[in-house]
Amino acid sequence: MARDPITRFDRWRSKLPEKSAFLVSLVLDQIVPVFIGHGFERHRDYAKDRTDALAPSTIGLQRRSGERWATVELHFGDGGRPLLGVRFAALPEVCHRLGVHGDADIPRIAANVVEGEACFSLCKGDNKSLACSFGYSYFALFWEKKLRSEVNQLASLLPFLFDLFDRGIPLDWTGRVGKVHQHVYANRGAKLLGQLIASQQSRD
Repeated sequence: MARDPITRFDRWRSKLPEKSAFLVSLVLDQIVPVFIGHGFERHRDYAKDRTDALAPSTIGLQRRSGERWATVELHFGDGGRPLLGVRFAALPEVCHRLGVHGDADIPRIAANVVEGEACFSLCKGDNKSLACSFGYSYFALFWEKKLRSEVNQLASLLPFLFDLFDRGIPLDWTGRVGKVHQHVYANRGAKLLGQLIASQQSRD
């Protein structure tokens, strides 16, 4: 039986190298509690049947209230790199799943962050490389100071993210790809992506 996402994350975390483990600890101590204080939870049944698509290095946070569920995934870097990405969405009651055997509507209780109408990445707001990642990719001389600074920068953006959820993600961001705000990069969600693929296939 597949482990729940929290158990899978804890197992993944236990095998991390020093620098990545330090970043994870900072996020668990300084970032996740802020989400919890704003009504989010780490649900053990989050995307419960999506172990194939939900990496063990992911922390899923969801606020299951209102017309749309505020959903955030914190993605740590592959290969043990001390990097973190933040993806978010407001999931409608009916979400959508792309699959090799066809597309299907699914209940949001079964969905991950990309299976709504649109998915977004939280960005630093500058023009540097890795502008939508926090941490570092290759080398940092004073790496503890660097990672603390990156996590502090992420923490400073959380009020903006919570306000965005509370006000409602602008409708005109849905379906767009690219920067829609200084701190937001937009991607198509599964349903709109599926429609685009189907449209392209019908023209071939």
